Amino acid sequence: MNHMTYVLALASVSLISVSSLVAAFYLSRRPLDKIMFVLISLATGAMLGNGFVHVIQESYEYVADGKISSMTVSVLMLGGYFLSFVLHKVMHLHCHHMESHTTPCETQCETLKDCVKQKHDDHHHEDGWGEAGHIHPNGQLSLLSHGVDNFTDGILIGISYIASIPAGLAMTWAIMMHEVPMELGGFGVLVKAGFSKRRAVLINFLSGVVAVAGTGLVLAFDSVFSSLPVILTPIGAGVVIYFAASGLVPQLQKETNKRKSLYQVLLMGVGAGFLVLCKYYGG
Repeated sequence: MNHMTYVLALASVSLISVSSLVAAFYLSRRPLDKIMFVLISLATGAMLGNGFVHVIQESYEYVADGKISSMTVSVLMLGGYFLSFVLHKVMHLHCHHMESHTTPCETQCETLKDCVKQKHDDHHHEDGWGEAGHIHPNGQLSLLSHGVDNFTDGILIGISYIASIPAGLAMTWAIMMHEVPMELGGFGVLVKAGFSKRRAVLINFLSGVVAVAGTGLVLAFDSVFSSLPVILTPIGAGVVIYFAASGLVPQLQKETNKRKSLYQVLLMGVGAGFLVLCKYYGG
């Protein structure tokens, strides 16, 4: 593998990370209270589209290549889903424990937004699932989901460049097309879960570093890490589907206004539809 391949691979994954960071930074300079409804709805649709159209399909493409059995893929997806459930349960228990020591509010973590109403600036949080100093489990689930997804993306970029430069460029384009809108929605989820805008931007940056690390590991130890996506992709599918279905959808279901509910459906359709188009045209 020549020097140019290394440079292009690292430059490509860095470009994706910087694009996501710039988009998040741009949002951080805007009043999110007016567009949070849009971001969460889009994020839900994009997350579902990413899980069902991209990650699950990619998992079974490995089956078609003879790298893994369909039963193993299904079991790994189930394992990812159960892992997410266990982590979510642990985080909820911690959430309720902290809440009982910090606030007399009788509501649970999911309805913190009904009892915590506060003004804010860059040092405070948007009205939502979280409160100052308190991170809702949905935010932590989002970190897990994005971490696995970005690390796998980084590995895939590295593997593609090892195969050929054109394959690497094509993979970079395909990932960028779905990653940037995913990160925009993810930024909204993090802020709504209780992260400050600054911390959410920083997390977006660190999330990009995870992708760079994945590519770097493949370039350094391609014989070892080249098989990781076969295992991580179906696990990631379970994580993504759980986060979307159990973390985001229930929050949208709490909306009872008919007009807003219709907007939710339309925005989810836009988010999911964009990911479908990315897969259809980007491969």
